[in-house]
Amino acid sequence: MKLKENDKLKKIYRFFLGLGISFSVSVIAITIATGLNGGESIQAVMIYECLGLSSCSALAGAVFSSEKLDFKWQLLLTYISVLGVLILFANIFKWYDLEGNWTVYSFFSLLIGLYTVCFLVTAGILAMVRKREDSKLNRKLKEYQDKYAVRKEKV
Repeated sequence: MKLKENDKLKKIYRFFLGLGISFSVSVIAITIATGLNGGESIQAVMIYECLGLSSCSALAGAVFSSEKLDFKWQLLLTYISVLGVLILFANIFKWYDLEGNWTVYSFFSLLIGLYTVCFLVTAGILAMVRKREDSKLNRKLKEYQDKYAVRKEKV
């Protein structure tokens, strides 16, 4: 029973961690895209849109963070689903129009590009953290095996 509770807590932790990271990334990406597109500041309503986008992104990240999936598959599935959510939000909130307004199209292109760069940086950081945790776990396992082997030899 305790193991299942730890899994639930881990998923909740991953959701809120993903929410914080994706909210920060989305606000930064929209701010940079707005600045590069000639705007002076983002609209206040876009903060709420970023929160909705971040919630969907964090949910997708939590869903695909299963221990049964390889880390590369987790990243790929999360990237594709969040990219889909980003495109959906862009259509719902009219982040670009289909009339051919290049300035607005470039805003959307910048947003996709910035999202991809931020996703790759975050994935790289997560990969380094996982690698460090794995090596720490392997080191502890090796210590335990050595300790157990010494005890067995004494008996």
